[in-house]
Amino acid sequence: MKICPIPGCVVLIAPARFACHEHWEMIPKPLRDTITLLRNNGVHKEGYDEACASAIEQVTLKAKRGRPNVPEIKRENSDG
Repeated sequence: MKICPIPGCVVLIAPARFACHEHWEMIPKPLRDTITLLRNNGVHKEGYDEACASAIEQVTLKAKRGRPNVPEIKRENSDG
């Protein structure tokens, strides 16, 4: 298990996931698709780190505009 990479979030997620469900859903769909495509069985392709940094930045900006940022501490299953 690891902690969601979004600043302030404390949700534990499976290692194969990028972010907790709530924050994953806050990432624009095209960027989620890019992250998924660049993550292949634990091997990160070129551009993965940049896509993840962009996702973290976008979610953080949304949170600063009053959207939820810190969900309850919980365990998620490894789906998705």
